[in-house]
Amino acid sequence: MRESLRRLGYLLSRNRRSRELENEMAFHREMAERSAGPEGKRRFGNAVRLREQSREAWGWTWIDRLFQDLRYATRMLARSPGFTLTAVLILAIGIGVNVSAFNIFNLIALKPLPVRDPDTLLMLQRRSPEIISSQMPYSVAMYFRDHAKTLSAVLTMMGARLEIDDDAQPVRTNFVSANFFKELGAAPAYGRLLDPSIDELANAAPVAVIGHDYWQSHFAGDPSIVGKTIHLNRKAVTVVGVEPYGFPSLNGNRGDVWLPVTQQPYLVEGSNELTSTSDGSVEVWGRLAPGATAKMAEQELLQLTNERRKQYPKDVWKDEFVHSDPGG
Repeated sequence: MRESLRRLGYLLSRNRRSRELENEMAFHREMAERSAGPEGKRRFGNAVRLREQSREAWGWTWIDRLFQDLRYATRMLARSPGFTLTAVLILAIGIGVNVSAFNIFNLIALKPLPVRDPDTLLMLQRRSPEIISSQMPYSVAMYFRDHAKTLSAVLTMMGARLEIDDDAQPVRTNFVSANFFKELGAAPAYGRLLDPSIDELANAAPVAVIGHDYWQSHFAGDPSIVGKTIHLNRKAVTVVGVEPYGFPSLNGNRGDVWLPVTQQPYLVEGSNELTSTSDGSVEVWGRLAPGATAKMAEQELLQLTNERRKQYPKDVWKDEFVHSDPGG
């Protein structure tokens, strides 16, 4: 502490002490020359070097060197204005790109999503020593949902592009499990969102939730869209609600229309995505049950994967396991 205060005192009185040092050295150099002539002056030593050693003892020589470097750099840059402008532009672009990249990374990977209990969400992947896939068969996701004790819920999403009414531009659709909005704690802007107690029944009517941005751009933000019928792939679907503003996408893909995944075969004729035991078609997230950890969930899902291998030996990869990443 005492040393820090001493150095701070030198820093605050730096100019005064430098003048005092120069005067003191000039006096001693003159006295040495009077007593011993030119030999005394020579013995006194190099005045510049002695001043540098004194400043090093004060502990702030790096400040002098910094300012010297800055003055030198300024002179060099002033001599080549074209090079200076180019360097500044390159630095500005480089800094801007890095800041933008970090902001995107922060938004995607670091900042928690505005959903219910984001820390308990896991993004699940199929893996083996040779293969990595972000998708798995819908039937596998449902097997995990029905048997995993470490997961309180399983969410699925399948992207698609469907024709809507007479619009020549396909609409971005997300087929999701009916618990998707409920598990993420979303509230509708208008109407209702998907409800597993209604929309996953065997005889459930085809319904859709309109994305907020799509509602604004294609339906002029008209609340009366709720209850109306639209046609997707020439199939009638009833709009039951509007997605809330700013609803987060777990995988970064925004949806113009959200549909229950169980309606996928109705809207996509000939599709066997929901019954296939081998083809990966859905992205899957799991919510940890109270007291469970990601490691516990991975171990249980590995056991369930090994059990499925007994039933479908050709559909489960060699040494397949389920890897989890933070999903929120």
